[in-house]
Amino acid sequence: MTIITFVTPWYGPDAPGGAEAETRRLVGQLRRAGVAVEVLTTTTRDLYADWGRDYYPAGATTIDGVTVRRFPVGRRNRAAFDAINARLMAGRAIPAADERVYIEEMIRVPALYDFMANEAAGRLYVFIPYLFATTYFGAQVCPERSVIIPCLHDESYARLGLYREVLPRVRALVFHTAAEQALADRLFPGHAGQIREVLGEGVDTDTAGDGDRFRHRYGLDGPFVLYAGRREPGKNTPLLLDYWARYWQAGGRARGAQLVLLGPGDVALPPDAAGFRSWLCARPGQARRLRRGRRLLPAIGQRELLHRPDGELAGRDAGPRPRRLRRDRGALPPGQRRPLLCRLRRVRRHT
Repeated sequence: MTIITFVTPWYGPDAPGGAEAETRRLVGQLRRAGVAVEVLTTTTRDLYADWGRDYYPAGATTIDGVTVRRFPVGRRNRAAFDAINARLMAGRAIPAADERVYIEEMIRVPALYDFMANEAAGRLYVFIPYLFATTYFGAQVCPERSVIIPCLHDESYARLGLYREVLPRVRALVFHTAAEQALADRLFPGHAGQIREVLGEGVDTDTAGDGDRFRHRYGLDGPFVLYAGRREPGKNTPLLLDYWARYWQAGGRARGAQLVLLGPGDVALPPDAAGFRSWLCARPGQARRLRRGRRLLPAIGQRELLHRPDGELAGRDAGPRPRRLRRDRGALPPGQRRPLLCRLRRVRRHT
């Protein structure tokens, strides 16, 4: 029996992020379908924790009926990593030597790769997402028994040479959208014999929420727009705040409209934060309850090829993007303020 083994940098019921949520759902659905499934991960807590410090104890545990094996992380040069990562976040190219520093000082977890090598014969490894060291190093242990769900964005990280060493050589790449596959084909050619398939992603539809109760709990009396996601430049949160400030000045104030920010991050609200509400981190279920009470959920990230809450987006430079945006009717190209303001006014008139 082959064990489907997911490899991801962190795993837990409260770990924030789209790839993290997808991993939990896939693992749970496979278990309920009777498939043998396990998770290999590190002892770090989540994306926002210190990746060189253990949070969970090392060893095997069980979460929702699934065996989760955690491996200890080693010390890293966080300052060196952060300096290079800041340049990548700004969209700047870096030399090959800095690429090595970036990946080697990200997450150090050698015991994970030793375990994978020893256990490879009975497992199919599924790595998610592409850009972390657990995927880069782990997928090289046994590439013929490795599948990557890259969750690929059109971003500077995807253009690093080090990923061209790994992604084209594993057994298969699995994509959420055709636009994501098209981007991968451009960035990572030369994949003769490799399986590349668009399988999409499951979305739970049996959830229920109480928008009125949530409004009462958090004092939301008037109309509001919900942003659900990390508050960071990579998600284009500063641009959204600028758009909202302009909308507020152009008439949103008179309606008492508010922009509600749901999620962690370090993008601060403007000094004059009238019309803004923020929760630093949502517990599981809060986002669903809050979405029941909103009229519009903006998605203006510049890089995403898939936006989980409201559907699929094609990323910057991806061919299907304008057609896909028009089809969704609620998704707006980043950098275009007037369409967002017009959409807000339209929703206001018809609700």
